Amino acid sequence: MGCAIPRRRADHSTRASQRILGARAISDAVGLLLVGHRLLGTALLLTGDYPAALSHLDRAVGLYRPEEHRELAFRFGADIGITAQCVRAWALWLRGYPDQARRAFDEGLQRAQRSVHRHTLAYALIYKGLTAASARWAAEDELVSHTREHGFALFLGYGLLLQAGALTLRGQGEVAVDRIHQAVAAMQATGMNRSDNDSRLPGGGPRAQGSCRGRLANSRRSIDDG
Repeated sequence: MGCAIPRRRADHSTRASQRILGARAISDAVGLLLVGHRLLGTALLLTGDYPAALSHLDRAVGLYRPEEHRELAFRFGADIGITAQCVRAWALWLRGYPDQARRAFDEGLQRAQRSVHRHTLAYALIYKGLTAASARWAAEDELVSHTREHGFALFLGYGLLLQAGALTLRGQGEVAVDRIHQAVAAMQATGMNRSDNDSRLPGGGPRAQGSCRGRLANSRRSIDDG
């Protein structure tokens, strides 16, 4: 999730990322490194390099200081430290460490639930929903309820898609199809078209992979500059 964007928006996204990650946008060097490691860890995760992703995400979590970096949520759309913890948990799960992943998710979700930044909780629930299918319905259910309450239409679409996946695994195919239609409608209501929807899903296809490679380079530069 995170770095999967349409290729036609890649140039604009790269320029925006360079401005945001510049020293003028983030006043302290630690904050700059935190953002760089978070972005690079996520991009590496989506390319399948889980060990390297965990290395950067561990650094991001270690650098995070709530009292110093909480305000970054209002620049980046979510609390950087909390989302780093949730992406780290996802990476642990994909590497085959479900117990560690569960503990990391629990910590990230608890922090997100205490945060006044409601978008952060939506992010955390999305990552929770991407893990073990047998136990994830509660995460999807809470995500859909939360995003409807706060009017987060795009994230509502993610929640409905994740619900559809869980329903499919439970043998409720017809209900799952209805959820997918609802998800597409919610996402398109934000102005996204079908190709955007495909590109923003985890993995995202060739266009998304090209964008990820660009963000990998930008994130590495931000870390080197820090």
